[in-house]
Amino acid sequence: MSLLVSTPSGNDFKFADVVLACVYNYGPTGDAAKDATCNTALSNAAAIIGTETVWNTYKDKVNKIFSDVSITKDYFNMKWSVLVIIGYAKFFGKPDNNDACSKTRFPIPFALMSGQGNLMNARVRATMNTLVDTSESLPSKGNGDGDLIPGLPNELQQNSVFHPKTAGHASTAAKVKQVVDDWSKENGHNEAPPPQVCDATDAPNIPSKIISIPGLIGPPQEVVEPNGLLAKIREVLCGNRCKIPDNMDSRPGAILTGDGGRCETSLGVQGGSEAYMLRDRSISGADQTQHCWDSTLALINTYVNNGANEGWRGVDPSPAFYQTGYRKLNSGKHDTISQDRLLQKLLEC
Repeated sequence: MSLLVSTPSGNDFKFADVVLACVYNYGPTGDAAKDATCNTALSNAAAIIGTETVWNTYKDKVNKIFSDVSITKDYFNMKWSVLVIIGYAKFFGKPDNNDACSKTRFPIPFALMSGQGNLMNARVRATMNTLVDTSESLPSKGNGDGDLIPGLPNELQQNSVFHPKTAGHASTAAKVKQVVDDWSKENGHNEAPPPQVCDATDAPNIPSKIISIPGLIGPPQEVVEPNGLLAKIREVLCGNRCKIPDNMDSRPGAILTGDGGRCETSLGVQGGSEAYMLRDRSISGADQTQHCWDSTLALINTYVNNGANEGWRGVDPSPAFYQTGYRKLNSGKHDTISQDRLLQKLLEC
């Protein structure tokens, strides 16, 4: 994953106990008893927030998130992920002394208990909000190797308590986007390649005609253009396979595999170049298969165009990422293809 969003749980700070003691406290008789129970819960939560234990536990969990689900290597062999730690939602809007809430008991959804909750006095509401502010001291600036980047200031003023509704989530999403955009600009990094890109390469001496199958033994001779050789690889990769194309000698080729069904197939060609195609994950079903056929066909015909070019196409939320073209022989990360085993060019008199 390239973007991770996390927030500490209110249970980490005993906020559930605060809610029961300071809002829904229908057990003790009289406001003095309710207030005493509430003050105890507030003090306990403040003590937990003030200790290193809870923060060290959370940091361990964050590092485990990076280890388990963050990106290790992307398409360009760079290690990165962005984690945004958002603040826990405040309980209440800014309280004012002697406001309407101070004279109101929070409704309890049981008829027999109606009116038995706490008075929502401004001091308690302010203290509960302060606990949330204090709990947001954790996020620190770091990078995608396991540290944290700045979290979001909690600027949500809610119309109802405890958790944001649709408007709150929309506000949070907008702030997360801003944090990610700022981080990307600061670090000179985009989270994904453009949807389609074409570049010239240093692949030398690409033959106009390539003998893909010699025809000496077995299947008859087959001669293809550079685009046609890529089309043979395409047929395999879009079938969710990872091998040298059917009926071809495996010795001029190399296969490089990775997690999630990642597959790169390369075929060395006389003259010092190699044809290659990459599929970054497994595909399945008619829609993903068709996406593979369409994406790779567009790359081959429009970008490679029988020349020393390469292109890539398809990023999230597309089903898969594809890259193909011609490059200098053995310039990929695959096992070395022997100069003695290259696909030969057709000699035309």
